[in-house]
Amino acid sequence: MNRKSSSLKLTLTAVFAALMIAGTYIRIPLGPVPIVLTTIFTIGAGAILGPLAGAGAVLLYLILGAIGLPVFSAGGGLALFLSPTGGFLMGYLLSALFAGLIIHTGTPSRLKDVLGILAGTIIIYLPGIPFLAYKLEITIGETLKIGFYPFIIGDLIKAAVLFLLLDRLRKSAPEFFVK
Repeated sequence: MNRKSSSLKLTLTAVFAALMIAGTYIRIPLGPVPIVLTTIFTIGAGAILGPLAGAGAVLLYLILGAIGLPVFSAGGGLALFLSPTGGFLMGYLLSALFAGLIIHTGTPSRLKDVLGILAGTIIIYLPGIPFLAYKLEITIGETLKIGFYPFIIGDLIKAAVLFLLLDRLRKSAPEFFVK
């Protein structure tokens, strides 16, 4: 990677961290887990920047929240990682990593884009749902009612929007996909 592409990737990493923060402030309160736009930006970070830089953008976002900056839907601080939504925060990191791995391995294709974005969407729930159930001391069935069913349609719509944006970006700004 040359210096120009390194600078671009570093800049885009910071931009995605900023987008995640902005996405947190665009929220609809819905019980213990709000609807936020952060998910589209975490998956988008991995999809556009690749697994390492994408996960780096999410890690930057998480570190900013951990040190107390109010970047999460409930504010900031380490305690939020142990709150009912803490599992979803960890899911963000895994989401960017796996979406990036699927999309950036081998030859680019629309099928890999779809699979990566869908995997990134589902992966957020994998640590999120069990941790929510544990923290609220409720069954997985009850947890799905408050932490999955109200969100999955919106998350699939965000996934479709991200796919369309990714497809357009590949054509209009291929320099964003530097290796």
